[in-house]
Amino acid sequence: MILYISEKRLNLIDNVSNKYGLPIFKTKANNLDNFKNTSGKSLDHANCFVIDLIGLNDTNDEIIKSINQIIQLYDNLRIVILADTYEIYKNNKDLLRRIYELGIYSIITKISDEEIEKCILIGKSKEDVLIFSVEKVITSEKLTEDIEESKEQFEEKEKIEHKKISKSFVITEEKNPIVEKLQANKSFREFKKFINIGIVGVEPHIGTTHNAILITRFLKNIGFKTCYLETTNILKIFNIKNNKKSIFNDNKNHLQYLGTNLYWNYKLNQVMEENYDFYIFDLGVLNEKILPSFLMRDIKILVSGSKEWETPNLQNSLDMIGKNNINIFMNFNDGIDKISLEHRFLTENRNIYFSEYTKSSFSDNVNVDVYKRIFKNYIL
Repeated sequence: MILYISEKRLNLIDNVSNKYGLPIFKTKANNLDNFKNTSGKSLDHANCFVIDLIGLNDTNDEIIKSINQIIQLYDNLRIVILADTYEIYKNNKDLLRRIYELGIYSIITKISDEEIEKCILIGKSKEDVLIFSVEKVITSEKLTEDIEESKEQFEEKEKIEHKKISKSFVITEEKNPIVEKLQANKSFREFKKFINIGIVGVEPHIGTTHNAILITRFLKNIGFKTCYLETTNILKIFNIKNNKKSIFNDNKNHLQYLGTNLYWNYKLNQVMEENYDFYIFDLGVLNEKILPSFLMRDIKILVSGSKEWETPNLQNSLDMIGKNNINIFMNFNDGIDKISLEHRFLTENRNIYFSEYTKSSFSDNVNVDVYKRIFKNYIL
């Protein structure tokens, strides 16, 4: 999850959020120290903390003190600094230098989706921002032009009025079809607004969408408010809209099929206004571009085949993922050697599950034992 605080520009990073399906928890704030003291616990569940310096009324010393305290408490948290106005960049270079000296290198001085994307997903290196080191002096003509462009860009953005998006229609869903009496445990919402699940496949047509929808339905059926989000441009879900059992909302690229909420080509801030408990993101085939987004998820699921000619792609994906904690879904196979596969791929950072066979992605009572293990913290 991305935690973003800003006084004036709460929608500034929405494009990157929509592109990669990254949920953002936005807070309007004009004082970093006050936010840290009153809402700092929200950082417990964040992968990335974006701080917009525009509008903060802290002193430089207070900003540095707050960031330093956050670093001490959350050593794996990526911090991104938005400092793209003329006033900050030109007149407060000392603050940016001090932030640099804290080891914060993801400093954005000229806003673009590419810059935001890089800082949130990967982060900048020290070499990227040497201009803020003590030894560097900001004198180049190009830098001055960039500053002026940033000022004009910011002033233009301030003129934009963001209209509040109306709530979507309410639909009565079908009764819970699961025979086993499982109940949703929503106690996590006391300290976390939602759970963010990312699902990727080791290759095309391996069952990523199939498994993502099955999980969405399972969690819905035990009492959670859930949705499936397609992050690719393949528009598989769009093809369901003409089915007589689907309810279609063209304004939000949203349809409900057999009680399951499905989105494609969505604006994530609109979807998040629906206040779902679980957001299940179908991220497509894992590759180097998708990897940073996948690793930012609360629950990470990698779908693979179990046949001999499919496992090399699984190994390639695991090499990319490294030692990060993930769940591996192995597709159904009559002749599967579970013990051999577990011996090859099971580690302390990986859980392996063997899925049941079902033709329909909208089936119920499928993989219940597997889901009970993965979502044990969310079931009563």
